[in-house]
Amino acid sequence: MPKLDPELHREVQDYLAEMNADKAERDDVWYWVHHGVDIYDNPWFYYNDAGWPADLITAIRMDKDRREEHEVMSEEERLELSRDYSEEARAFERSLWEMDALPRLADLVLNDHLT
Repeated sequence: MPKLDPELHREVQDYLAEMNADKAERDDVWYWVHHGVDIYDNPWFYYNDAGWPADLITAIRMDKDRREEHEVMSEEERLELSRDYSEEARAFERSLWEMDALPRLADLVLNDHLT
């Protein structure tokens, strides 16, 4: 992996110490930082209670908790969760269509206004 800027390297070290990161979390953070992910963001779109992107370790912990919860669910519970999620996603998509947001977003993307 390429060397990080010394200032960024120090910032990551301070962050890891502040967050009391365990070995696995430290390894994950270094992996993601070397792949361009900011420590105050995450690649999984996890958000904190205030609606801002969760920092990297918080998101790693959230993801771990979700995986552990999913592992102890019965197949029936997983299917129900999947159905609930699908219904919420469809309802959200319908609301975007009702607000005319999706056609406008598609127009922006197709006309290259978002890049």
